[in-house]
Amino acid sequence: MVDPQPSPSQPNQPEDVSRLRAAVLKGIASAKQPEKKIPLKKAAVTAKKNAFEKKPTAPLRPTLPPVVPKVTLPKKISPIVELPKKPSRPPRRKTNLKKILLGLVLITVVILIIAGAALYVGLVNPVSLAVARVIPYPAAVVNYSVLPYNEWHRQVASLQNFYRQEASNVPEVPIPTKEELGSHILNRMIEVALLKSLADTYGITVSEDELERQLQNIASQIGSPTLLEEQLLELYGWTQDEFKHQILHPLILRNKLKLATTLDERINQVAKDQAQAILEEVRRSPASFAQFAEQYSEDVSGTNGGDLGYFSRGDMVPEFEQVAFKLAPGQISDVIKTQFGYHIIKVEEQLTDDTNALTQVRARHILIRSKDFDQYVEELKKAATIWRFVAN
Repeated sequence: MVDPQPSPSQPNQPEDVSRLRAAVLKGIASAKQPEKKIPLKKAAVTAKKNAFEKKPTAPLRPTLPPVVPKVTLPKKISPIVELPKKPSRPPRRKTNLKKILLGLVLITVVILIIAGAALYVGLVNPVSLAVARVIPYPAAVVNYSVLPYNEWHRQVASLQNFYRQEASNVPEVPIPTKEELGSHILNRMIEVALLKSLADTYGITVSEDELERQLQNIASQIGSPTLLEEQLLELYGWTQDEFKHQILHPLILRNKLKLATTLDERINQVAKDQAQAILEEVRRSPASFAQFAEQYSEDVSGTNGGDLGYFSRGDMVPEFEQVAFKLAPGQISDVIKTQFGYHIIKVEEQLTDDTNALTQVRARHILIRSKDFDQYVEELKKAATIWRFVAN
């Protein structure tokens, strides 16, 4: 039996095995050791730990800005194409607006001064009068209220025209001079200004209805409103409206104020006290009433012992009549105030009709008048601050 031959790829035992083992051990020794595998949980913990561990860092250095090289531009870059220059304009003259306005103001002031001076020295001309219609040059100042020159001049001209018309109709009528007319008109304007101020104190006014009624009364006396209008225009150069406010208004106002001041005991306290003292004397000697009337009464009847004769109802002012018709014969009244002043009345007789009704009374009285209104107005003038610029 033939022994099978050993295959060359199979090593012989045990010699071949020993060589093989030695080669393997040698290869293991020279090869790199494999990395150790870290479990997943252990790897996460390790990464977290490494994140919080401070690593040494290099020292910080300041960072400087980059240096930019300085570029020098040329002072003037000449254009590639030169444009034509605009022609130079002559310098404008600067006008000072303030100086122009100041000059106009000064010129206006000079004109006004010259016009006003011409009026006050008597050089009246159309230009100065036209200026006076716009600028209220004063003819006078009453308690710091201006009376316009234009109004004064217009009233003087109206009165001059009236006297010229009168002279042509009645040559013997004396014509006042211009100075006299100017003084008269100025005094009247001053008085009207004082009356208006006094009316404000008493709360007295004149209504348009009162003016119209008074105008109609005058028109009926002349003949008709048309005739009145013609005469006003011919004699004074006034319209009816101007006549109402320049003549009728001051006239009605004056009458109202006269009554108001007569009844004002503040103004007439002296007269009231005097009448009261006379009454005490009369009552001590009633039979001497006529003698007291002759001695004290300021009425024209005083020369006749105060005898008024017989009078009926409606003949006397209401305040006087009411007392006289109530007194019995021989009785003496208290002090009675009327628009004329303060009265003391003594009834002498009474007359009755068939029915025994009282019809007439005969009485005496003693009158102490209230302060005269014209005198009171003069006192107001003296107390007022008045500056006159014309008709001095």
